[in-house]
Amino acid sequence: VKTMMLKSTFALLLASTLAACASPTNKLASLPVSPSQTEAGYRLGAGDRVRLVVGGFTNLSIEYKVSDVGTISLPMLGPMKVAGKTTAEVEKELAAVMRREQLAIDASVNMQIEEYRPFFIVGEVRRAGAYPYVPGMNVLNAITIAGGSTFRADTKAYEIQRAENGNILRGKGTDLTQILPGDTIVVHETWF
Repeated sequence: VKTMMLKSTFALLLASTLAACASPTNKLASLPVSPSQTEAGYRLGAGDRVRLVVGGFTNLSIEYKVSDVGTISLPMLGPMKVAGKTTAEVEKELAAVMRREQLAIDASVNMQIEEYRPFFIVGEVRRAGAYPYVPGMNVLNAITIAGGSTFRADTKAYEIQRAENGNILRGKGTDLTQILPGDTIVVHETWF
C-alpha cells in the first residue's frame, strides 16, 4: 500500500510538472502596452543611435550611440544623460544647457533616431539572437526575422520580457503583440 501511494504521488507530481512545462506562459498576464512608449513618444535607451543637428555647431552635429549608462558624450559639454527621455526632451534640455553655458542664445537643436536598439528572440526559433528593431514590429515579424519557429514551438502564446523604469516586466503575447526595442521574446517548446 505504501509503495502504491508513493507511485501515485510520483505520477501526480510528474503529470503536474509536465502540464506546467507544456504551457509556461499561461501563468503570465498579458503584457501591458507601455504608456511611456505610446503616449509620450519613444524613450531612448542604451544601444539607440541618434543624429544630433545643432545650428551653427558642426562639431556637435554628428551621430551618437547611447552608451550602456544611458549617456551621449558631447564635444565641449561632456556626457549628457538621455536614456528614458524623448528626443524632444533632449532637444529642449540641450538648448537650455547651451544657453546656460553661453554657447548660443537661441540654439536650434534637432535630434532624430537613426537606429533603434535591437530586440532579442530566444527559444524555439531557427536563429535566436539580437536583431535590428523596425518601428511597428509585432511578434510574428520578429519570429520571421529569426528564420521562423521550429516544429517544437508553442505558437499560441509567447513570453515577452520588457525593461520598464529599471524593472523587467514579463507577460504573454500573441503573434500580433507589438514589441519595442530592447524587448526579449521567448518562444517556448510545446508538448503536443
